[in-house]
Amino acid sequence: MQITAELDNQHIEKLQTLEKTLQKNTSEFFAFAIDIIFTNKVVKIEEQANIYISIPNEQTQMAMLDVRAKKNLESVTLEQLQHEIESQ
Repeated sequence: MQITAELDNQHIEKLQTLEKTLQKNTSEFFAFAIDIIFTNKVVKIEEQANIYISIPNEQTQMAMLDVRAKKNLESVTLEQLQHEIESQ
């Protein structure tokens, strides 16, 4: 099967970096993506590279939908976020 994909420059650069670093081709990355979507599980791309791709869990998916719908949001300042991170 032949697949044609259109990528923006940022994703093209990322794909080229992955291909060079992991010595894999575009077809192999598409196959990994299909496996991930099909199985809905964490897949380890390359043993020696320690790169993991995972589908967000249900809670994260719901939060992402809320953000896209602009609901259940709260305003915070950068200082509040920094304070929260420092207190953890």
